[in-house]
Amino acid sequence: MFIAYNLLLALLWAPHNLVFAAAHLAAIALPTLLASTPFADAYPAFAVIGIWTEMGAILPLLHPDGAAGAAARDAAALRVDALVFGIHWHTRWMALMPWGWLSTVMYAVYCSYYALLIGLPLSFWLLRHREAVAELAFRLLLVYVACAVCYLIFPVIGPAPLPPIADAVRHGAFFETSAAIQRAGDSLGTSLPSTHAAGSMTLALAAWRWLPRPVGLATVGLAVAIAFATVYTQNHYAIDAVAGVLLAVCLQTIVSRLPLAPAPAPTPRRRALPAGA
Repeated sequence: MFIAYNLLLALLWAPHNLVFAAAHLAAIALPTLLASTPFADAYPAFAVIGIWTEMGAILPLLHPDGAAGAAARDAAALRVDALVFGIHWHTRWMALMPWGWLSTVMYAVYCSYYALLIGLPLSFWLLRHREAVAELAFRLLLVYVACAVCYLIFPVIGPAPLPPIADAVRHGAFFETSAAIQRAGDSLGTSLPSTHAAGSMTLALAAWRWLPRPVGLATVGLAVAIAFATVYTQNHYAIDAVAGVLLAVCLQTIVSRLPLAPAPAPTPRRRALPAGA
């Protein structure tokens, strides 16, 4: 899958930028070059960062219809959003609940995705769960490639660049962190489906599979909260979040049927030995 995606991007870049096309062709060699290194199982997890950030550069080349085309695609997404929910929650929720404490919680939850995206693979690696690292890297790569293909076909900008509806609640450390991350590497056209929702649900399902049930349950709850936070913070339409969750669940259901590494069986509790035994 890593090779196929890089080959696809090389073909897409070739008419526009030969350097980028050559870089993707060179990346095809990574699976072989890293096969005998400690990064053999983990490199796809690092690739997801490049997959998302690269969209901001290539989408304008593939869709040169400018503002008119972008507006038409967002209008189509908004029609689906209204059809499913009846209202546009990204415009209503913050306006209905412009509470400082709720804003702080929602921006904190939104930012927690980055900690989860880095922390869960790192914890598996530190715990030397090589099978878990390899499977999680595959799951993340799968969902990010699927999202990227959606963006390449039908890029939707979403509500993030629009004027804020409730300026009064946009403040605090978590809001500033979110804004700084977006300024550093936001890619317009990557709204539908939401990678926040899809990625967090993918991570949660991996945590449910490999970690103790209380930790897995807490991670699933966090993933659901992240999906809601993307809408409250006006980073995504509600349909973006739903599409991201559904995409992750569908893909991970397919993955669960593949012959991957079995999850570790629960360790049975040892019975105490009688005295003198």
